[in-house]
Amino acid sequence: MGSLGVGGAEQLIYTLARSLPRDRFQVVVCTLFSRGEKPEPLADEIRSLGIRVDQLAMTRWRDFATMRQFLAIIDEEHIDIVHGHMVPADFWSCMLAKVGRRCKTLHTKHDLLPRSGRAMKIQRVLLERFLSDRIVAISDVVADHLVRDRGISARQVVKIPNPVDVERFHPDVSGHTVREALGIPAEAVVIGNTSRFEKRKGYRLFLDIAKLVVARHENVRFLAVGHGSERGDMEKQVREAGLEEQIIITGPRRDIPEVIAAMDIFLFTSLWGEGFGIVLIEAMAAGKAVVSANVGPAGELLEDGTSGCLPAPETWVAETQYVNPEPFADQIEPLITRPDERQKFGEAARRRAIELYSTEAVVCQTEKVYRDILGWH
Repeated sequence: MGSLGVGGAEQLIYTLARSLPRDRFQVVVCTLFSRGEKPEPLADEIRSLGIRVDQLAMTRWRDFATMRQFLAIIDEEHIDIVHGHMVPADFWSCMLAKVGRRCKTLHTKHDLLPRSGRAMKIQRVLLERFLSDRIVAISDVVADHLVRDRGISARQVVKIPNPVDVERFHPDVSGHTVREALGIPAEAVVIGNTSRFEKRKGYRLFLDIAKLVVARHENVRFLAVGHGSERGDMEKQVREAGLEEQIIITGPRRDIPEVIAAMDIFLFTSLWGEGFGIVLIEAMAAGKAVVSANVGPAGELLEDGTSGCLPAPETWVAETQYVNPEPFADQIEPLITRPDERQKFGEAARRRAIELYSTEAVVCQTEKVYRDILGWH
């Protein structure tokens, strides 16, 4: 991995490290681009499990000292498989392992984002065509992209969704402390999201929906929790609209189960580049009513009208730059006034999360891929 900050790919690595059976697998976690500039809380959490974590600091493509460090880890730990995640760590880890030590390799494709620059494009071709024994796609959207748009053989691609800890994200988790700390009245209906504050995550759409809804209902609060380049612009828009009390924006938090528990409705507005949407299944596992843009993997994760709502666009799209906020406000309005409807959606969402995205199911699929590429039957 590149680093071990807070994100869906990082959380997946933590889950696999914690959950792969110790009697059959020895796990070592390595980051290639940790430079101490940003906190990496998951590194310490993985170490607390008794698992080795090496945080390397590769600086350029000719950083041979770091490359030797990585190869030394493979030798010291007798590594059989290297599993790469996220650009460009997936390329460098698989290339060094395959060429330098002839390990079995695979990488997980986490998103649909295009890679700019000639070097990145060459890396992607080499990684997909020559350096990976398997490519793991985290959703049908990603798998279809690899086969249809990238021309990868369907035999090389295996779909394994991201997992959710259905015990950690549970309807019985209390959000009282979070509400109290943020000054949210006990009787307020909270509509929220946890994610990065980036354009592709659709936070302008989130704010447009919020403005429409708070104009119709006084007793609601919108809560956005995360980090990213859009935070300053979001806070400016909220101030200019005079909605600081109704729309609350906070930095990243580690108590995400409690944050989601503080919400009554989960609003997912990601518009492009999304490969999966881990926060969606976290909200589903927590038993929340989910309202999402009908974009990317959301239509795969949710069943519209049963385990969630997909108000717009009317026809599913893989990605888009704009979605009309009006249908979202119309869909959210009855959920505000009908807690029984919210509960019905939440119960169906949790059942789906347990059935399809539990840690046990995902780890079992991952173990099968590892055994297959090693020829263990």
